[in-house]
Amino acid sequence: MLNTSLNMKLDKKKLLGQFFSGSKIAEMIEALVPSRSITSAIDPMCGIGDLLLPYAGIADVTGVEIDTQLRDTIIERLPNIQCISGNVFAAQTLSCLKPEGYDLVVANPPYVRKELIGKAEETKFSLTDIICNLHFFTDEFNTLNEIERNMMHGTIDKISGLSDLSIPAWLLCMMLVNHNGKFAIVLPNSWLSREYSQPILELIDNLFDVNYILNDVNGVWFKGNAQVRTSIIIASRKSACNKDAFIVDLYENAQSSTSLYGNVTGIYDLANFIKKGVSIPNVFEIRRLLKSTITSVQTEKMEVCVRSVSSNNNEFITMPSLDDIGLKISQGLRTGANGFFYLKRVSEGVYQSIISAAYIRHKDNLFLPVIQGQSDLTDRYVVNTKLSTVLLNIQDSLTQSDYDNTEEKHKIGYGVLPLDIQQYISDSEKLKIKGHLIPALSSVKTNVSKPPKGLYRFWYMIPKLQSRHTAKIFIPRVNSSIVTVYKNEIVNAVIDANFSTVDNSHNSIWTNNALVAILNSTWCQLQYEQLGTVMGGGALKLEAVQLRKVKIPNLSKEVLSEFDKIGEELCKRKISNQSDLLDKIDLRILNSFLKNEEKSETLLCELKNKLQHYKEARQ
Repeated sequence: MLNTSLNMKLDKKKLLGQFFSGSKIAEMIEALVPSRSITSAIDPMCGIGDLLLPYAGIADVTGVEIDTQLRDTIIERLPNIQCISGNVFAAQTLSCLKPEGYDLVVANPPYVRKELIGKAEETKFSLTDIICNLHFFTDEFNTLNEIERNMMHGTIDKISGLSDLSIPAWLLCMMLVNHNGKFAIVLPNSWLSREYSQPILELIDNLFDVNYILNDVNGVWFKGNAQVRTSIIIASRKSACNKDAFIVDLYENAQSSTSLYGNVTGIYDLANFIKKGVSIPNVFEIRRLLKSTITSVQTEKMEVCVRSVSSNNNEFITMPSLDDIGLKISQGLRTGANGFFYLKRVSEGVYQSIISAAYIRHKDNLFLPVIQGQSDLTDRYVVNTKLSTVLLNIQDSLTQSDYDNTEEKHKIGYGVLPLDIQQYISDSEKLKIKGHLIPALSSVKTNVSKPPKGLYRFWYMIPKLQSRHTAKIFIPRVNSSIVTVYKNEIVNAVIDANFSTVDNSHNSIWTNNALVAILNSTWCQLQYEQLGTVMGGGALKLEAVQLRKVKIPNLSKEVLSEFDKIGEELCKRKISNQSDLLDKIDLRILNSFLKNEEKSETLLCELKNKLQHYKEARQ
């Protein structure tokens, strides 16, 4: 009976977000939130009931599951459970839940991508329906006071159209925690850094005190299943009492055959062992948080380092972020159909399509060079060599057919495309990418615009490029080893979405050379490791939303001018031959606020040791 999950079709598992938690995760949660300390528990997306099993002995246990095929399995495992079969976001299901909430809400929310929400036969619910019901039951449940309700409504209103199903699931879980209760939620580590999750994290900080954040360092808790690095957040409703908060990094070596921490704790129970605070490097590492908030977690290690040498305890906290100083950090160009818009340069004026093998012979004025991936990078901080990929950048020309069928007022200034490009467009209209005709792709059909007044645009016309697409400073989003920040010196080069870009056009004193120097410093490297997301294979994923949080000391124009000169020299050398310049950069950054060379050298040594530890941990 318990092999149900093995027989499920993969498509159904994706549509419902089904990756069952297993007994080891459930046992670790119960070790920190003992069943003897609560009288009621609920898992609103319970799967086969894994997370509720340790709480089977308490009087009031509720599990909600959308997949009716799992009902018999749940009841067999938890005979005393109140098992509700249905969509937990449906009004009829929500009305069955206790309005006063529960002592414990456990969940492994379904991480169903936005385009799959409501596609499963069991759901038939759109994100709009879900948001509507969340608003209604925010007022129906008695778990929030008036101020908290307003916060909840405000966060629901911020749900992005890019959100996966985990976002409303998190909001519901928080809503179900009673005034003295807790939640324990399993989540992929990457979720903490998603831009659309930020309003949720802020709400957690407003309503809850974080007790524990448990991290699966080696990505083994769901080994052979979801293949992601996982975290567990345990938090309790805010109170006037100060509560200890801990981050615990669990490595694979901490596991025994029956427990995720069985090789570590010895005679101590898990909670007491963590409170003792004795870390075992690369096995079981414990860190006490300065604040019981989740938004401060990622950079607290940096804050501790700075406090150790600075007389100002708030030195790091008060530093501006890259976002604060006016640098615009965004993702590079996402075409929606690289197979059509990107071509390979064969020779001067000759281009080959990636998807149709067609050759186009034409002048370069319709094509822009593209820095597309890691293969375009060099062994230097500068990219200035000839690129093999180009972007078909049609802005003011139409196919003959579209030109003839468009009224004059909607084509003023437009010309007709060369015949070879017209033929390429005509051939491509019949080609499919991922099962869809290119013009019908969701991110291509939005190129079409036919306003009552103004110029028409057609599917083959890429949206007009913004400064972020052609910025001169860029950073790979996926980094197998150390994060390197590059300068683009190619005229009119476009940066692909494989990279984040730094647009300094609104802050001229932060020159390209100064940025190359500062953003490649140990000071920034350590923050990248703390803010980024470690992927399954050990690579570090670093998104724009994370880069914006990187803190920089307040630097004067004179200091930035120094960095401009150092950065210029940095760009002349190979990356592997930079240790003396990088040390000079690091010490200048640290001394800008410590004003003491000895303290700067001490802090730099500590930062380097921590950076090395991070790099080793993800390899």
